[in-house]
Amino acid sequence: MAKKKRKEEVEAEKYEFKPPDFDEKSFLVNDIKGTKMLMVAALLGIVLGSVAYLLTGVSALIGVVVLFAGAFLLKYVLQILRINTEGVQMRTLAGNIVLLILLGLAIWIMLLNPPFSDHFAPEFRSNTQDFKHAAEPWEKYIDAGHTPIYSGDGVRINITVRDNGHIAHVYVEVPGVTTGQVEMDPNLVSGSYIYQNTYIASGSTATYTYTITAVDEAGNSAMTNGAFVVNPVV
Repeated sequence: MAKKKRKEEVEAEKYEFKPPDFDEKSFLVNDIKGTKMLMVAALLGIVLGSVAYLLTGVSALIGVVVLFAGAFLLKYVLQILRINTEGVQMRTLAGNIVLLILLGLAIWIMLLNPPFSDHFAPEFRSNTQDFKHAAEPWEKYIDAGHTPIYSGDGVRINITVRDNGHIAHVYVEVPGVTTGQVEMDPNLVSGSYIYQNTYIASGSTATYTYTITAVDEAGNSAMTNGAFVVNPVV
């Protein structure tokens, strides 16, 4: 038993780890191939993202199809450019396809926004009304039953607008109160556009509807509506 144990210890002492042979030339060749594939994928992503942007006016869906078609054809583009993908791991090719799609989308989104262009209309974040009785402070209007407005009260319309570029104009039109569209004031309350009428008269209960139009510097516009009720003084 002791001899067998001693024999096993000797065999264990004789064991020597030998690292596998490293083919430096093959490694460098595949690394160069991977770099070339990366460069082609990045360049193709930039080109396809630009093409998708140019097609946005026709259909955004076509732009998406172009991006994914380019990703599908990447392997064939590499063959046309005589970049041999043999020996390159599949995960490397898959990574380049993902890079192409993400880079194409990034270029597309970047070109859709300022300073390159602006294809998005302004967005309304809030639309409220305030009122005040004589010298009392402004109060938020909820509805005619809870916060009634009476003839002779002051009324103001508040709107918050956001845009990926710059807002050029915000107009309001209140039939029976304004003559056509009136420019709203961006300076009365920080972050809001205000139309203020210090005196609205009504001989009977009347509902005033209004339309707000926001226009950005690129000419994109958006509209929203609102209403408030004015009651006669009892």
